[in-house]
Amino acid sequence: MKELYAKVREKLMQFWQQANQTQKILALAAAVTVVVAIGAILYFYRQPDYQPLFTNLEAADAGAITAKLDEMKVPYQVSADGKTILVPADQQASIRLKLASDGVPTGGVVGFELFDQPKFGETDTDRQAKYQRALEGELTRTIMRMNEVEQARVHIVLPQNSLFALENEQEARAAVMLKLKPYQKLKEEQVVGLIRLVANSVKGLKPENVTIVDSNMQSLSDDINLGSEEKNSSKLTASQLELKQQLEKDMEKSAQSMLDRVFGQGKAVVRVTAELDFDRVEINKEDWGDKVTRSEQIQEENQKGSSTIPQGVPGTTTNIPGYQQITQQNNSSESNKSNKIRNYEIDRTQEHRVVAPGSIKRLSVAVMVDGQRVKEDQVGAVQEVVASALGVDTARGDMIKVTAIPFDTSDQQALAAELTKAEKMELYKQIAIWAGIAIVLIWLAFMLKKVLTPKGGIQPEPVSVEQLLAGVSIEKTEEKSELEKIQEEIEQLAKKEPENVAGLLRTWLAEE
Repeated sequence: MKELYAKVREKLMQFWQQANQTQKILALAAAVTVVVAIGAILYFYRQPDYQPLFTNLEAADAGAITAKLDEMKVPYQVSADGKTILVPADQQASIRLKLASDGVPTGGVVGFELFDQPKFGETDTDRQAKYQRALEGELTRTIMRMNEVEQARVHIVLPQNSLFALENEQEARAAVMLKLKPYQKLKEEQVVGLIRLVANSVKGLKPENVTIVDSNMQSLSDDINLGSEEKNSSKLTASQLELKQQLEKDMEKSAQSMLDRVFGQGKAVVRVTAELDFDRVEINKEDWGDKVTRSEQIQEENQKGSSTIPQGVPGTTTNIPGYQQITQQNNSSESNKSNKIRNYEIDRTQEHRVVAPGSIKRLSVAVMVDGQRVKEDQVGAVQEVVASALGVDTARGDMIKVTAIPFDTSDQQALAAELTKAEKMELYKQIAIWAGIAIVLIWLAFMLKKVLTPKGGIQPEPVSVEQLLAGVSIEKTEEKSELEKIQEEIEQLAKKEPENVAGLLRTWLAEE
């Protein structure tokens, strides 16, 4: 180690003795720069990496947090606006857990902790006001947990409890103001969920009595579908409109890609208008088929016999003995009875079908092709192919129209001219860059030759290679000429790199 140190020290001393004034200044500047850079790196490396602990703090919360950090003896930084507190990154998680256990921050609002310390002598009105304030605070905290929400305020109007108030005379109402984070927007489903959250958190509050606005006082709860059948049947919801647009876009893309492959890019334009049926239809269907005999029972009964039919004059005369006997006549009878029982197996089919909303009621397709590219006799074939690809059904009332019209290509020609101009400018730029590099190289070669070639045709005294390697110096005058300075630099170069100098001299001698 000592030998290495000694060698390095010797090399440095040798360099310092052989260096001129300019080289010494550059060496000192480089050394100072390296020392300053190392010091700066060490300084910034030892500084802790500060990360935000909390952002968008209220003044009360910021004061409470800084007081806690002072008690914990944790270094921290506060932003210029006082809303952001930064702590060392390696302590960020532990500090958050500690502050959360202490109930800090509160978000600038108070919740049901208001009832932790009851006050003596509170009236019912005081307790009602405290309850309303606590409920608003709890709802505010819950809403601010949404990723899109930066700040929130909740205002609740509760009906007054009175023995003389008529039933359902007043209704609870609520208003929510949201400040969203930059480039954030709430979806319709999120607004509906927020309305139901507030409505289900307040007794007697109906969803239609909840109003939500943003920081620009634009209502977010208007035209929100809360499940009303009237709204469902009166207008298209956002999701239905999105489905319609997506279907039209997919159909246009399908037909456009097919035509581009045949006629080329930009030679055809396709537009599709779809009419969808969003009614939910339930179909109950029952079919009866032909009857089939399952069992049959036949019963027949035949009866034959005779009977006496009484005859005479009605009354008491015929019933008195001694009178003339009544004459009687014999009558024969016959009866037939048939009973048939036949059981049939009936073919019965029941169908319950629910047609999902969103089926296509009608399609209108318009296709324009470039008349300069498509011939008139090809229009019919194009119409048939597009109709088949998109499933156009004329029986359903679908329409398709294909028209061949010459397209205006002036914009494309102008664009092509601009591209050609840009390509030429890029080529000229490359030529200018390479030309500049060539000029610089030529100038450097010229300057090098000028430095190495003596001025005024004055030839230096011939010096042998042995004298140059031995470091023989040329006599110096009191007033050094430019030639003598060059000779001194050559001598120093020969001392430092003797092999390279010798090779250069051999090359020059060979050229001569």
